[in-house]
Amino acid sequence: MVPIPSKWKKYMVPLIVLTGPTTSGKSEAALSLAEALETEIINADSLQVYRYFDIGTAKPGPEARERVRHHLIDILEPDEEFSAFDFKTRALEIARNLQKQNRIPIICGGTGLYLRVLTQDLDCAVQISPEIKEQVQTDLTRLGPQALHARLQRIDPESARKIQPTDPVRIERALSVFLQTGQKLSGFHADDDSALPFPVHTFLIERDRKELY
Repeated sequence: MVPIPSKWKKYMVPLIVLTGPTTSGKSEAALSLAEALETEIINADSLQVYRYFDIGTAKPGPEARERVRHHLIDILEPDEEFSAFDFKTRALEIARNLQKQNRIPIICGGTGLYLRVLTQDLDCAVQISPEIKEQVQTDLTRLGPQALHARLQRIDPESARKIQPTDPVRIERALSVFLQTGQKLSGFHADDDSALPFPVHTFLIERDRKELY
C-alpha cells in the first residue's frame, strides 16, 4: 500500500473512538452521535462479542440495536477465540466500508488492548498457526514473560523496547510473528504517515466515581 501523506488525512473521512469505563455513558453517547451522523457503531468490548454475556457487560439491548446498527456484538460462542488482531481486521473492514459510503464509523468500547492494536500495531494481517501459538504459549507458561521478553530482546530489540516485560500478550504476539514469518514485528510497524490512512479522533467518556460505584 502506498503511504498517504499526513497532510492529506485531514480531508479524509475520519474514525471516531468513544471509550471509557463500564456504565460511564459511552454507549448512550455513541448511540446519540451515530443517529446524528446517520452512521453505525463498531463494538470494541471484548465481552460483548460473545453471545449470552449480557449481565455486567452493558451490552446494547434490542432497542438500541434497532435504532442504530451495531457491529461485532453477539458474533461468537463463549468457547470461541477472538484476539485483538482479529478485532482489528474485522473492525477496519467495517470502518472502511462505511467510509466508502462517506459515513463516519464510530468505535465504542473500553477494551484498551483492542483500541491500542487498532490505532498503533500494524501487523494484524499475519495469521499465526495453531502450532506456533501453542509453542509460544507453552514457553510463556513454563518460563514466564520476563524470560521470553529477554528472548525478544535478542530477536527484535526495537519491539522489546516498546513492550513491557510484564505484558505477556504483546510478547507472545511479537515472538509468534517472528516464528511465523521470519521477520521482526518492528518491521511491520510503519511511521506515522503510513499508519491508519485516515484521521482518528478519540474521546474518553467519564463520570464521577460516586455515580459509577
